[in-house]
Amino acid sequence: MLTVLLSGASCRTPEPWEPLGAATSDARKIDPGLALHCEPGEADVLLDGVLQGSCVDLDGRVLSLSEGTHRVEVRKAGHRPYEAVVATGLARTALKVQLVPLP
Repeated sequence: MLTVLLSGASCRTPEPWEPLGAATSDARKIDPGLALHCEPGEADVLLDGVLQGSCVDLDGRVLSLSEGTHRVEVRKAGHRPYEAVVATGLARTALKVQLVPLP
């Protein structure tokens, strides 16, 4: 006979009607968008050609995106621009961008 002891407040036995793997009330939903951190903070962020704000405005936020591919641009005068195409789906996409000053 095998006996397993579980301790801790996060452990619970599913109710008979609850399917295995069902989401519980304490589960956290992850927004499948774009999380962006970029330097310098005054740089402009464009998503599919539309200005979204500056890096400072967007830091710590997740941009909601429709599923598919999107073009991300980060620009600031006197710096080399950054461009990328990101594919979004069920998971969050994260970008960390450091613009390089022009010589």
